[in-house]
Amino acid sequence: ADACGNLIASENLGYCYYYGRDVEVDYKAAYHYFIKSALAGRLESMYKIGDMYAKGLYVNQDEGMAFTLYERAYQNIDDGCDVVGDICLRMGNCFYYGNGCERDIQTALFFYQRSELFYYTQLKNGDFFKRKMLDGVIEKIEKIREELKNEIEPEVVI
Repeated sequence: ADACGNLIASENLGYCYYYGRDVEVDYKAAYHYFIKSALAGRLESMYKIGDMYAKGLYVNQDEGMAFTLYERAYQNIDDGCDVVGDICLRMGNCFYYGNGCERDIQTALFFYQRSELFYYTQLKNGDFFKRKMLDGVIEKIEKIREELKNEIEPEVVI
């Protein structure tokens, strides 16, 4: 299917090599297949290449490039996109930790909340693999809320 130009097949091969699903882990091959489908507009492949830059898998670690790829994926989201939660999670992480951008916890909160909404929808639609992702996002949201609260109401020490 990949040889016939099916971009989903290319993306799936990227996943096989990235995670070692029925093949040896091969980040070079994963990169090849993700690039192939990302260049044709597959947002999931685009953010997976971002992950490779974020972690330094096959490519040199480059948080700026990872952020750029996540941002590009976010800018190209459309109504039928089923990876909005995953893209927003990555954007939230970048802003929360200051990876590839200036740290901005309010912007991180925006992206985490958006991710949370999409994960709820995916769970309602039967994608139970998103449960762990949702739990992690909720933890981050609670942590940011506490940080923001402390900024406006500093703890009084007696």
